[in-house]
Amino acid sequence: MALFLAACTAAAVYGDTIWRTMAPSWPGGGHGFAAAAGFALIVSWSTAGLAFRSAVKLGRPLSRQAVAYWCVSATATAVAVLPTVTLAIFVPGRNGMFLGSVHRGEPMWVEAHWEVCLSLLAGLGVGAALMAVVALVTKPGATGRRRREPTGP
Repeated sequence: MALFLAACTAAAVYGDTIWRTMAPSWPGGGHGFAAAAGFALIVSWSTAGLAFRSAVKLGRPLSRQAVAYWCVSATATAVAVLPTVTLAIFVPGRNGMFLGSVHRGEPMWVEAHWEVCLSLLAGLGVGAALMAVVALVTKPGATGRRRREPTGP
């Protein structure tokens, strides 16, 4: 919850600036940036959560494998900050204005280019489809080791 509130605060201050700066300079313009932000949001938070659960499940906090999981989790969380702030501007405020336009007092770049939201939804969909395929292909708890069958009496 604290991370969401921090993202909303950052979105109110920096959200529209990020869109105005990144959208024109991104390959594909605002559509490319929106699709990449949606994809990165799903993939980075999923990766961070999976790595965090794997590190906690090991039970040995200082083992080499646990440190690797913690590093992957921290990196994925850091990568997820930009898409989170970028997408948090769509949270409506009390006055009905989006959160990103509260600080400026004028319409956001995204409000003037509303069709970019379709690219954002496409990026979210592709990211969710990728995570679903990864979840179906990998088996939970599979370590690659075979269990030994108990031998006779």
